[in-house]
Amino acid sequence: DEPNPNTSYKVSFEQHPIPHLHWFAYYAAGYHPGGINQNPYLDSSERIYKKESYTDITAGVRWFNDNIKFSGSLFYLTHDNHIVETSEQLDPTNPNAFAFFKTNAESGAEYGLESSGEFKINDTISLTSSLGLLSSEVEFGHNDSEDNTEEAHEHGQKAHAPNWNYSFGVNYNFNLAKKLMVEVSGKDGFIYDASNDGYESDSYHLLHAYYSQSFDKFNLKVYAKNILDESHAIRGFIFGLEPPIYATKLYKAYGPPREVGISLTYSL
Repeated sequence: DEPNPNTSYKVSFEQHPIPHLHWFAYYAAGYHPGGINQNPYLDSSERIYKKESYTDITAGVRWFNDNIKFSGSLFYLTHDNHIVETSEQLDPTNPNAFAFFKTNAESGAEYGLESSGEFKINDTISLTSSLGLLSSEVEFGHNDSEDNTEEAHEHGQKAHAPNWNYSFGVNYNFNLAKKLMVEVSGKDGFIYDASNDGYESDSYHLLHAYYSQSFDKFNLKVYAKNILDESHAIRGFIFGLEPPIYATKLYKAYGPPREVGISLTYSL
């Protein structure tokens, strides 16, 4: 039996000390239920994953006036029996035996900040931005082949957890009916699989543009995403595919290439 009860709770504090300012803090604790991996070819030790318990401490602030809006928060999360998604090639000579499944790490933690803001320069031009910073760790426990020491622990970063991401946009209002937004966004590199942390993506930066115009009962929208046609990996699969030796390699899945679209709607 698992010692932790199936309970969740949250204690929060909020205050508006002066007009336009709001700050808050909360402490939360809870759990994610365990389950069963359905793949019939997994070893018996990998079929079941246990319940995870977690704690979350977050504090933040929101501030605004006629021209500026800002929100930001700091967070710290810890996990026991952390549930992580991983992958394994069950038969080294059979690429079709590649499987995704859930398992328990001994523990995990994340801490960082999230923020967003908007600055109105005048009735024509405004700026928007967002920034996220993250540090994470997953502890898989002791390696059975080593002594029970700190150096024998297997640990690394969480998968798909970049250290930073951001966006910055410029909005230009030609008039009430015609608007243009140009945005750049970016993300740091991240590992694809916590149990194979030697494989990591590259950081990338993307450029987008959005235009809208209303006339009579029509609304025209035009967009262009990833204008510079930046090649950026978003997933990675680590397994043996190529005969005759089926060496373990990284195979990448990429995000969308340059995309341009247009829509025209009519309102009755």
